[in-house]
Amino acid sequence: MRVKRTAMIIIAATLTSGALHAETPKALKCQFPKGVTYDGGKLEEDAQKDFSLIFDSIDLTKGTARLIGNIGASDVVVIANASTLNFIEVTPVGYLNVTTLFHLPEMPAVHSRHVVIIDEPMPSQRYGTCKPF
Repeated sequence: MRVKRTAMIIIAATLTSGALHAETPKALKCQFPKGVTYDGGKLEEDAQKDFSLIFDSIDLTKGTARLIGNIGASDVVVIANASTLNFIEVTPVGYLNVTTLFHLPEMPAVHSRHVVIIDEPMPSQRYGTCKPF
């Protein structure tokens, strides 16, 4: 609950900052062909080439969206500012996944997963682009 409360405070600050963009699409498809994973104390290139995420029902006024990923869908927090659009997912066990889309014509994006699997940290980060649809 503390994470959600903190996220809501950040959203409230962002919503009152006037940084929201009217041109933000209601849905985005993000493709992340390159990435790295921390595994067993080493950074390794992530071999998964077809990793993609869809964000739909994007509502900057409410600070919410829906994420459709490789194992299902979930509600996420959206934080917008003058240069980025950030999607924050809190997984059912409390890990964070963060996707940041930069406000540039080619819409570069980065997706970071902050997870632990069987008591071993396995964070990863992927790089790609997003497109409205």
